[in-house]
Amino acid sequence: MRLLSPELEKEIRAHITLHLDFPRKGVGFLDIGPLLKNESLRRTMLHYLAGGIEDHCRDWAPNTIAMIEARGFSLGSSVADILRLGEVMVRKEGKLPGEVVRTSYATEYKEHNVIEMQVGSIVPGEKVVLFDDVLATGGTFEAAHKLVTRLGGKVVGVACLASIESIPALFEPQQAKMKTLGLSPFRLLRY
Repeated sequence: MRLLSPELEKEIRAHITLHLDFPRKGVGFLDIGPLLKNESLRRTMLHYLAGGIEDHCRDWAPNTIAMIEARGFSLGSSVADILRLGEVMVRKEGKLPGEVVRTSYATEYKEHNVIEMQVGSIVPGEKVVLFDDVLATGGTFEAAHKLVTRLGGKVVGVACLASIESIPALFEPQQAKMKTLGLSPFRLLRY
């Protein structure tokens, strides 16, 4: 994997803003909107992100990226294209047609959340990388892991653009959840 040069990392970080205590006290929100708008920088970042995921998951040869709503879609779809992987959606409750599996979970934002995946979107034995833009407490990744497993898939990796590690109230649960899942996440940036 090519490592980000200090200059490129600085430029990417200049296009991402960490908002502390948003949307509520104790939460750190990474705004990636300006990064998504900068076409050239976004494209470069996506190639580094895809290369990192490819190296991180090389031993498991994933088939699919399970992208978590909503910002995970905008980045994950491009990463899937670069890596030539299938993609499936992990969506909020009520957004997918047909038969679904669902699970509830808590995050730093809200105590009760529900996500779903369509039955048949993962085939038994399929190797899946879970992908979202940011890893905070790990609650969403843990819930997505449950859904993929329930559908018969095997989660072989967790990946994100950035993880929030400077806020103990977020980082400690994140570490505990990843350890329980037996996964070490790939992240391009750490905050």
